[in-house]
Amino acid sequence: MNTPLKVYIDTNILNDVAPKDKPWETTRWGKYLLELSENGTIEVWASPGNCLEIALNSNYNHRNNMALALNTLIRGQRMMPAYETAVIENFLVNVEKVWPGEVAYGPIQKLKKQSQQIYIALLGQLAALKDYDCRAGFPGIIRPKIITQIIHADLFEDPKAKLAMRLNQLRDKQFDQENIFASYDQMSTEDLQKLEQTLREKTYPVDKSAVTFLKNNKQEFIEGYSNEELNFAVNQVFEYFDDALFSIQFLNISKKWNPTNDRSVKPLHPDLVSRLGNNPERGDIAALLNALQDRFYSKLGTPKMYYTIIVNELEKALNMGKIPTGGLILDGHHAIAAMNVNYFLCRDSKLLSAVKTIYKGVTAIDGVTREAMDSMSEFERKIKSALNKK
Repeated sequence: MNTPLKVYIDTNILNDVAPKDKPWETTRWGKYLLELSENGTIEVWASPGNCLEIALNSNYNHRNNMALALNTLIRGQRMMPAYETAVIENFLVNVEKVWPGEVAYGPIQKLKKQSQQIYIALLGQLAALKDYDCRAGFPGIIRPKIITQIIHADLFEDPKAKLAMRLNQLRDKQFDQENIFASYDQMSTEDLQKLEQTLREKTYPVDKSAVTFLKNNKQEFIEGYSNEELNFAVNQVFEYFDDALFSIQFLNISKKWNPTNDRSVKPLHPDLVSRLGNNPERGDIAALLNALQDRFYSKLGTPKMYYTIIVNELEKALNMGKIPTGGLILDGHHAIAAMNVNYFLCRDSKLLSAVKTIYKGVTAIDGVTREAMDSMSEFERKIKSALNKK
């Protein structure tokens, strides 16, 4: 086999490779994956989601065993970039389609690499130090996972009212992920974990009218969340505004805002056009960036496709009265991983169903065969089948 098959192993399957009570390299599946990796049959890739889930494991020995396994299998280097960098890259690709030559990809490639290095460092620390306090070392990437679960639980306390409020916020563009996350800044990571665990164990009575409301407004939720997700990604990735300035030729774009005379394109405000043509300030460039976001958010496969799946999963969760297990942030990381591998291994039935839904859509577009499975045994059968075809 000339080209290695790319493999993603979700943390619940990694538990079979690296259990609590046995060194991973001595287990059946640890030996198997190591052999396939060393002979070039597969390449194992990790995602930020892997790292976060391992980091939140309270059993230090188990956490260390899983981190050792994954860090070895990815050779300390094969890490997916953070989800928000993929959103921005997709945004830039769409801008480039309308204005060829006005986008530079150097900054986003640099930022993707930096995001990969952060999570490789986290995984390496977890593998090197059994008692590493990742809550102190990497609080900015550990806390959002926990807070996402708490936000979900808040929605489930009164879903009909909360969904209606959320939809109005999305319509008025007043829903701000950063402000919601910031509202938990005063809580320690330990207190957040205790609260999250308490909420996760609850079963919530859900009025079926809430499910109906979600169904009736599903498309508007998807569009609204996609818009907010792009805005959130812009703020995260372009934290230093110079990265945006080096990525997009804003002034050139403002001069030919509608090169194809598309009637659906909303024109720029005349005052903004005037300011952009006469010594524009950073605030003017930021306003143009906002206009680009408004123009393209509904056209982005990432995150629109993912939010379609997430909203569908939210509907199922409401019917069950249980908050989603992964959280929206990890769903994004899982989705990025799923798009970039041949085999996606995961035991979470809801996540596996979501990934299979993604695969049906993208395979029809790019023709690449991707498979999702829920066990190492099934993976072994698929590998044998793939090798026999060669």
